Amino acid sequence: PLPVVPNPPACTTDLSTLIYLVTAMAKLITWSTQYCAQPNEVSTICANYVIGIIGKCLSITSTLASTVFACGNVRAVCTQVIANAIRGIVTAVGLTMKIEITCFDDVLCSYMSIRFVSALLHAAKNIETAIITCPIEDGHDGDDGDDGDGARRMFEEPDFSVPALRHPLQRGLLPLSAWGLE
Repeated sequence: PLPVVPNPPACTTDLSTLIYLVTAMAKLITWSTQYCAQPNEVSTICANYVIGIIGKCLSITSTLASTVFACGNVRAVCTQVIANAIRGIVTAVGLTMKIEITCFDDVLCSYMSIRFVSALLHAAKNIETAIITCPIEDGHDGDDGDDGDGARRMFEEPDFSVPALRHPLQRGLLPLSAWGLE
C-alpha cells in the first residue's frame, strides 16, 4: 500500500514552494555570477546577491522542514524556527546593503529601514520560539542545561543552582506580530 499523506494540500503547496525556491536560488546564482564577473561591478550589489543566495538556502531549509511535517507527519519545528531566525538575520544584513544603495531617496530609505526593523523583529521572535519549544538534550553528562541567564552572566560567575527558564508553557516576551511592520 502507498503511504498516506497526512495533509495533502499543505504537502503539495510546500513541494511547489520548494521547487520555486530552488529555481529562485538558481536564478540568483546566475545573476550573481554574471554581475560579479563584470570589471566595474559594485561590491555592495554583488554582496547583496550572495546574501540573497544564503537567504534562499535558509528559506529552502525552513520549507523543507515544513514539507517533512506536512507530507510525512514528522515534527521538525525546531529546524524550521531556527532556519527562519537565521534567515531573518540574513535578510536584515541584506537590507543594510540595500539601504546603502537606495538611501538617496527619503521615502525609499524609510521603507528599507522599516523592513530592516521588521526582519530583526521576526528573527527575534523565531529565536524566542526556538528557545521555548526546542527540547534540550539531556545527555546525562552532569550538565543541567542552564546556559546562563542573560547579560548578567558576562559580569558574574555562573550560578548553576538556578534552573533553566525553558518550559513548554512559558509565554514569550515578544509580540507575535508587529502591527504595521508585516
